[in-house]
Amino acid sequence: MKEPEVSQKKAGGCGPWGARCALWGIAVLLALIVMPFVFPRGVVRMLGLLPFGWLGFLKRVTPQISANWDLIGMALVCLLGFLGGSHWFLRWFYGAGRRAASAETVGEGTAGSVANFPEWKLAWTAAINGLLWLCFFIGMSFIGVVHQVGWVSASEEPKLVIRRGGSMVKFVANDLRIHFAVAEISDRASLEVAIRSARDTKGGDLAKYSIKSEEIRLFVLVDTDEVYRGIIIFRSGYENPSDRRIWVYDSRLDSGAQRFERAELSTVMRRYRDELHLVF
Repeated sequence: MKEPEVSQKKAGGCGPWGARCALWGIAVLLALIVMPFVFPRGVVRMLGLLPFGWLGFLKRVTPQISANWDLIGMALVCLLGFLGGSHWFLRWFYGAGRRAASAETVGEGTAGSVANFPEWKLAWTAAINGLLWLCFFIGMSFIGVVHQVGWVSASEEPKLVIRRGGSMVKFVANDLRIHFAVAEISDRASLEVAIRSARDTKGGDLAKYSIKSEEIRLFVLVDTDEVYRGIIIFRSGYENPSDRRIWVYDSRLDSGAQRFERAELSTVMRRYRDELHLVF
């Protein structure tokens, strides 16, 4: 009678893999604790973005994704067809070799039959398909990395930008200003359509910068001839000094944009009182 195998473990009851994982976990935890005291804040943030930055990208982009069920259905049909076709071919090819090998062993006088060779399994086909898809995605990812590294290296923009506070409003303003500029506002009806569109799509514009619509105030400037002139945008709350800025984008200004402090809000509103149209 065969005796049961007894797995060998260390004295503490933890195998070698468990001990290694524990040591690596402790080392990583100590590194995370020590890094903020050794490296500048920007370096720590960059090191954190390298392995986990894609999580923020998914959080920002996922709400903007719309499923095309026709393409998804076609992809599933193609995937299942490729899996079934490859399984049929591999099973036929392996079976032919299996029968040939059985006949060869019998001809040489050695014991052998088809039953001695295992049949081709669906799991083997799935493993081969998975390996092919893995190679495909690795190749696509490598091309993307090379392209992105080349683009970042050739760009003159800073490699790391930390944006916080009221400066986010400026980036939101750029997107919304473009939205109203391309809306071709020429009368009251087209103005209302542009405003409704901004209200419907503001989640996409603001979600990129983690700003909610109730956190800002946006006014569209339209003169007496129903011609779009620009926007006024600012945060509704201003606990931080950087939140107190009011951004005025007016096409009639030489600079195109002006920045005012919150104390000047009433002055700005009086100046444009005949052209203000609240969006949110």
